[in-house]
Amino acid sequence: MDGVDSQILMAERQYSAQRRRKGTTGYWGLIAGIAIVPGLVMLVVFPPMGLLYLPIVGVAAVLGIGVAAVINKTSTAQQAGAASSGPVSFGQVYTMAPPAQVWPALQQAAATQGLFGGMIGPTTMQVNRAMGVVTPSSKVLIDVRPSYDRPGMGVVSILAEPTLPVASVDYGRHQGMVNALLFAVPQAGPAIGPGFTTY
Repeated sequence: MDGVDSQILMAERQYSAQRRRKGTTGYWGLIAGIAIVPGLVMLVVFPPMGLLYLPIVGVAAVLGIGVAAVINKTSTAQQAGAASSGPVSFGQVYTMAPPAQVWPALQQAAATQGLFGGMIGPTTMQVNRAMGVVTPSSKVLIDVRPSYDRPGMGVVSILAEPTLPVASVDYGRHQGMVNALLFAVPQAGPAIGPGFTTY
């Protein structure tokens, strides 16, 4: 859907995508440097060991990335709801309920998810979740406002992302958060378009 409502939180989504691109590029550049420099030193000092080291590191890197991608895809494949999959998840629904009913329902659902925070604008709340044992800390933006495309209705938009921009595997955590919050919206109507993935 290309309506005005689908553009809500667009600046935040674009910033998130840009931040993730920069973070991921820097991270993999650092990892490559750490992995390749010893191999180059070995090539100079002891060539047979260097020739053995570099292919092993390359194969290990490819396998690691492949396993991470499979884990992430498998963890999000079974989830139903309006939220997009991946570490950065976004979803929207319409509602007939007024904001005075929507906000308490969302705050209760957020608390159930371990998300706490407060309003950062007239229509937007930011809530955060601490880091888990194998999952990064999270930032979630919740926006509730009157719909431009469907007068008389409200639109709820939710964006969840890891605080650490290089996190690429979240085991479906952010998609699950967004779906749980959207399912809590009273008198919810249809979701807006397909989920928007920001990377």
